Amino acid sequence: MPDWLHRTDRLLLRSVPRSKLPEPEANYIETPDLSAVAGFPSIYWIVTGDIVTLMDQAARDAVDAAALSDELDAVADELTNLRTITRAFAEVVLDEVNVLRARAYGGLYRGSAVTVQSMPNNVFTKLVALTGSTTMATGGGVVSDSGAGEVVLPTSGDWQITWQVSFSGSNNSAYEFAVFGDGTRIPQTSGTRELGTGGSAGVGSVGAGGIVNVPAAGVAIDLRCGHAESGARDVTVERLQLSVVEVTDRVPRTLTQLRNAVRGKLT
Repeated sequence: MPDWLHRTDRLLLRSVPRSKLPEPEANYIETPDLSAVAGFPSIYWIVTGDIVTLMDQAARDAVDAAALSDELDAVADELTNLRTITRAFAEVVLDEVNVLRARAYGGLYRGSAVTVQSMPNNVFTKLVALTGSTTMATGGGVVSDSGAGEVVLPTSGDWQITWQVSFSGSNNSAYEFAVFGDGTRIPQTSGTRELGTGGSAGVGSVGAGGIVNVPAAGVAIDLRCGHAESGARDVTVERLQLSVVEVTDRVPRTLTQLRNAVRGKLT
């Protein structure tokens, strides 16, 4: 009985009757001459008509590299695609890393009261009275108080900006604090608190933050206060912390980033 070589997947069927072929006979080479590929796996074979030849060395190296890359991807994907002990361990590690990163945040801090008077409605007023505040150590880059209640970022890139304010103001009024960069409000960094709705009337606290992409060095970051009430309002900031730290890619923050870091170690 003859041998048969599949023309597409290069599967060799040995001593199979013609009537037992799993596909039409046209898909096979009957009794193929494999002398040119002796000793080499079929992944290196080239089928042209009824002729079987061997890939050159460069082509075989490319096949090996692709196979290795697929294998390493499969291993690395355990971190993101499979619910395994590997992924669970990775999630624990990431939790600890991110806690440590959060503890490294620093920036402007003020513990004594600052009063901003007669703020007009629908206009955000810069808390310039932060002049003279202290500068805390930061975990990812050197930032400092410019002397005008703002932090001037030394580089472009991603920055983690968080803030927390304890303040007093007019009862039954909603105050909003927001981060500005070079005078432009930064989305998703604002927080609102309405006073007199519970607890001590006229006293409250609020905070917010997020990761912001800064396109260029030298951007001045500051915290501003505003309200939408009729007429003007006063606000006294009892305690404020504006934390700004550079976010680097040296430590992964998500499973995908950790997966890619592990993938790099496997190569």
